[in-house]
Amino acid sequence: MTNDDLLPGGPTVRGGATKRYAYADGAFTETVSYPFGQRADVAPNGLVAQVGSVEENRVSVYRPGESKAVRTCALDASQVAWAPDASPLFALVSSPGGYTLRVLTDPALSVSTITVNAPSTATRAKPLAVSARLRRR
Repeated sequence: MTNDDLLPGGPTVRGGATKRYAYADGAFTETVSYPFGQRADVAPNGLVAQVGSVEENRVSVYRPGESKAVRTCALDASQVAWAPDASPLFALVSSPGGYTLRVLTDPALSVSTITVNAPSTATRAKPLAVSARLRRR
């Protein structure tokens, strides 16, 4: 294992940018596997931020013990790091003149989408039926 981090809340480590292991009885056992990534950082609360492959240009955030990203941002980042209180995530992003530091506030909040169904035309001053669906990704 390379690029390892001790994780809060017990005998758990992150190995590289794609695996999480538990340590018990003198051995490591894989507990979670993340999609391929270049680099990752673990917040004090266990959130994992991962820089995707070079072709993907993405940063994904995972909740502890989950292998599905709660949020993914389209960024050409080369490195990520959590603030000590795990509220913002810092990303070093490629730019034409070198690198720019991007601050992602509340990166663990999931992105929601809303779909609204309503008629394209309606009679003025008459009741109108509208429905909506809120979906959390």
